[in-house]
Amino acid sequence: MSIHIPPPAPPDRRSNRTIWIGVGLGAVVVTLSLVAILILAQGCTDHCRSASPRQPATTVTAPGAPSTTTDGPVRTGTQAQDELRRLADELRPSQSDATQGPYAYTEVWQWAHGPDPDDPARWRPMVTRQQRWRDAIGAGREVRWDHTGGGCRQDDGDVRWSSGMPGLLPPGQEPARDADGLRRQLGTPDGFRPGTAVSAIAMMADASYPDLQARAATLRLLASLPGIELQNGADPLGRRGVQVTVAERDTVGGLLGFSMLFDASGHLLVFERTVVEPPATPEPGYVENVVGYRLYTAAQRTRSVDSPPAGCEHNSVPPGTAHVGGR
Repeated sequence: MSIHIPPPAPPDRRSNRTIWIGVGLGAVVVTLSLVAILILAQGCTDHCRSASPRQPATTVTAPGAPSTTTDGPVRTGTQAQDELRRLADELRPSQSDATQGPYAYTEVWQWAHGPDPDDPARWRPMVTRQQRWRDAIGAGREVRWDHTGGGCRQDDGDVRWSSGMPGLLPPGQEPARDADGLRRQLGTPDGFRPGTAVSAIAMMADASYPDLQARAATLRLLASLPGIELQNGADPLGRRGVQVTVAERDTVGGLLGFSMLFDASGHLLVFERTVVEPPATPEPGYVENVVGYRLYTAAQRTRSVDSPPAGCEHNSVPPGTAHVGGR
């Protein structure tokens, strides 16, 4: 199945120091990427403060990224929490729940910043696509593609692991099927603040396949966070769902926005991080370190690391395209 993704805006020359999330390959680089997303920029996990996530027109997003279209009223407080719990209770099985095999397969597009090949000291807007296969013991494969400028070329090789493939969950663990268990799996030293929670959930979705019960647990966990807001929305592929948004202030005074879009099966479709308000005196590269847009186009089980095939054609099952059982 072919998926058309709009090309990014022309690259600029703004500097940056850190790839936004998960754009590196290999154990060392992926480990650094896991750390990068959990610090939430500038030490946010230690001292971030919850804030209203409603975003003004000045919000800074990833350059050239598509957007999540929202509509309808914004729900806050207990109304938002109750609605998420109700959605968790009413989740529908998806077509990808019927797939079988030892490997969790995911495909993720990302709009963020990466090293400029013409000048390694500078950073540029990038569009990448990541295909990952990972089993319960950490065996698997990762292939990355560079779509910057609208093309498609293999980026950083084709890496395979017999065990120990990096991922947010250690080998032998699957996403927990209850909110308390999931909180323990994803917990961080900051006491599991909202921004950290949504970032960790996004990282978990990169390399695992949460089943129906685990997806329900994810929504119940989000419902327990302070300051969440909900709004109906659709991703760039037209897949509809509910958007969950939180905001936190970092240690230098910036207000960061975190948004996730879930479909009626509880699959994560979009994760976006924005700068709602920059600090009064931001360091060079502050915005580029933070902003990013991730589009989840496939999540399923598969029997081998060669299925679906790696390449510029998209033959996987996008989450949320169909349902088994239904209502």
